[in-house]
Amino acid sequence: MTLCHITDALNQTSPVCRLRSLLARGESVMVQAVTPPLKPAVAAAIAMDRPGPTLVIVPREDRADSFTTSLAEWLPRDAAIHRWPPADALPYEQLPLDRWNAGRRVALLDKLGQAESAAPFVIVASAAAITQRVLHAAELSQHVRLLKPGQRVDLDELRGWLASQGYEPVALVQEPGTLARRGGILDLFPPGADQPVRIDFFGDE
Repeated sequence: MTLCHITDALNQTSPVCRLRSLLARGESVMVQAVTPPLKPAVAAAIAMDRPGPTLVIVPREDRADSFTTSLAEWLPRDAAIHRWPPADALPYEQLPLDRWNAGRRVALLDKLGQAESAAPFVIVASAAAITQRVLHAAELSQHVRLLKPGQRVDLDELRGWLASQGYEPVALVQEPGTLARRGGILDLFPPGADQPVRIDFFGDE
């Protein structure tokens, strides 16, 4: 059960109508009279009324989690609600890259580029998380390669291309962004995937 029927009613109130009108004209709006429990409802009303993705920025990571949960209660069941992964480190911190977070970012950027559904598409992020640099959508598309059954592929060339995209050769694939080759078998862990992928080659097919 969701509260989207209440969100529809909220969309008809004069304050929200005026807010939507200002946003549609590209104006910046400061909303001060909304109590914290009502903020997810207002965000849902805006997301349901406008085309394209909606980005909601909250102060901290813990608030991003709770806001995402609350937002789901105010949107239709077919709405796509995503949490932008937290920043790997504060600026200038010398910490290793979190491969899982990096993979989730790439997968979400890919979904963002394909978000053409009429259903609301909302991304919730903390202020720190959106400071993480990402590829532009046009540049990201240049780093995608599609493989189909029966396709002829030079396995050595494919392995070299994967390495140039940042895949790390390992003995056993367990983390995103890694690959392993044994004869005509290529294992790799694509960004955003839950499990590794195995590709069997018969010669170059």
